[in-house]
This record gives sequence, C-alpha cells and structure tokens, in this order.
Amino acid sequence: MNYDALIIIDMQTALVEAGPYNKTVIVANIKELLHGCRERKIPVVYIQHDGGTGDELEHGSIRWTMYKEISPLPNEKVFEKHYNSAFRRTRARSELRIKPVTYSPPY
Repeated sequence: MNYDALIIIDMQTALVEAGPYNKTVIVANIKELLHGCRERKIPVVYIQHDGGTGDELEHGSIRWTMYKEISPLPNEKVFEKHYNSAFRRTRARSELRIKPVTYSPPY
C-alpha cells in the first residue's frame, strides 16, 4: 500500500493575504509540489479551517476559500476542521488511513 500524499493545511485566502513571512517563496514551493504530485498521480489533500460565524475564516466566505494560486482541483479531497488540528474530529485520519506512529528513543 502506498502512503504518499501531499497535505496542504490552512492555505486559505485570509491567511495568505495577511502576508506571512516568505509568502512568495512558500506559495511558489507549494505550486511546485502540487505540479509534481499531480503529474505523478500522488493524492493531494487540503485541510481548511472554519472559524465559525463572524470569523475571518467563516465557512463560505471569500476569505475562507483556499488561496487561488494553489486551490484544489475538483477531484481533490478537502477536509474542514474547527480546531487547531487537522485530525481532531475530522475524517482526515480515516480517509488517509494514517498509520499510528510509534516513537523509539535513539538510545
């Protein structure tokens, strides 16, 4: 089973247009990754935050949408989250079939 996927988290219009550090480089890097993954048929998954009514990331608002330069294609999955976690109370973990990670100390 192949566990490769590109997961893009919180790259929404409001957050990107706020001008984070190295915005241009970050967006360019994600565009390059998107191109490579789509070309190789590696799944691309988006995680999108819904901040609730009145929030800048209110579901359905223009600023809630994924940033236009790196927006999902119709066949790509988008999971909505309401917490500061891509996997808390979302379908992302089960849909992606994430394997549990065990930690082994290096000593």
